[in-house]
Amino acid sequence: MRLCFRRWWQSRTSKPSRSAYIPRSSTFRPALEPLEDRTLLNAGGVVSAPLDFLRSPVGLVFTGEQVVQSQAGSVTAEMTAQDMANAQLMVNLLTKMGQSPQGIGGPPSPGFLGSPVGLVFAGEQLIRSQSPTLSPDTASQDLMRAEMIVNFLTPADPPPPIPGPQGPAGPPGPQGPAGPAGGAVAAFLTIPVGIVPQALAFDGANMWVTNLVSNTVSEIQASTGKSLNTVAVGNSPTGIAFDGANMWVANQNSNTVSEIQVSTGTVINTVPVGTSPQSLAFDGANIWVANANSNSVSEIQVNTGTVINTVPVGSFPSSLAFDGANIWVANLASNNVSEIQVSTGTVLRTVPVGNAPHAIAFDGANMWVANQNSNNVSEIQVSTGTVLRTVPVGNSPIALAFDGANMWVANSGGRSVSKIQVSTGNVGRPIYVGNGPGSIAFDGTMMWVANQSDNTVVRFQP
Repeated sequence: MRLCFRRWWQSRTSKPSRSAYIPRSSTFRPALEPLEDRTLLNAGGVVSAPLDFLRSPVGLVFTGEQVVQSQAGSVTAEMTAQDMANAQLMVNLLTKMGQSPQGIGGPPSPGFLGSPVGLVFAGEQLIRSQSPTLSPDTASQDLMRAEMIVNFLTPADPPPPIPGPQGPAGPPGPQGPAGPAGGAVAAFLTIPVGIVPQALAFDGANMWVTNLVSNTVSEIQASTGKSLNTVAVGNSPTGIAFDGANMWVANQNSNTVSEIQVSTGTVINTVPVGTSPQSLAFDGANIWVANANSNSVSEIQVNTGTVINTVPVGSFPSSLAFDGANIWVANLASNNVSEIQVSTGTVLRTVPVGNAPHAIAFDGANMWVANQNSNNVSEIQVSTGTVLRTVPVGNSPIALAFDGANMWVANSGGRSVSKIQVSTGNVGRPIYVGNGPGSIAFDGTMMWVANQSDNTVVRFQP
């Protein structure tokens, strides 16, 4: 069972105070029973213990204890020691059905205490007990982190039963009719690339990845995941876009755009643009470049490789998308989106969105904007410029991709991607992909995610 219990519980009980928990005193020394496999999480939050233990009730509660331990620098040593003792005591008590420790929202039933939900809630209550010594933002982040760990560790479906011994073979039966052709089952594939992979673009056969620190672009065969080529470009390559024949790469610290011939992997042109180019988009004839520190967008004529127009926009433009007629620009520091008429280079309107809009993508009718510091995505009706809805997603969303029915969101702070059903706005269960997912792309069959902190690209079936 996946957990979404925080709001449910809060609607039924007021926030507990410290006094509601197991008493703190210099004489309180709980009789602790030993726990095995205590090394559950490393400093980066990566699971390193056996999944069988992590999925057990003790393992689930211990994740809450681990989060409390992460706050050791924010509380006094004595308080931390007491919290650790209380957490240990809760683990020991709750794993014995029918025993109810103090202070978990009143006297809950033994059935609730013995369930994974009840056990993890005890861990979450420990985190809440630290709230008076933490800022609201820090406490909120800890609660989100605990819930994320629980969702990750709790299996979606029960494990299959263990088969018994093989019996003797029976006589062969008659040949049955031919069944329908089956579909291919894709594996979750992880591919090493350069240092800090930044952005992805598909050329119809291969996936291309910009590597920010390596100053290169990696070419990966989409069908096999095999690395085909590595192309040196300018300084700190960020955005990338395909024009039907060549790849264009924004070099952030060179203030240039490189043009790579896809058929040969050769850089055939380098075009000076504005300061700190971040993102690119192709309108069918020209490449548009978001110049973050120039607060402008450059238009490059593809067939000549020359800049033919520069359009002022909002503060720190970070991402671009084309709707078939106009270019839309996410202005990170202005908290808005600019719409540029391609035929004239005129800014038609500016639409306010969430905090720190970092990415923008088109679904064929509406624009979607990832608001990094609001942890949500805004949907804008292209025809009117109206924000239709705002959808909560994971922590620090910074990239978007459309698969024909769903909008996918890379949550860089949550090690996950979210899937939003475009027709309803419903958000599916998060998929954990790696550390620092910073870009996402669809190749017509598979989703691709660039994990900036792992220096990898992940491919999976959506």
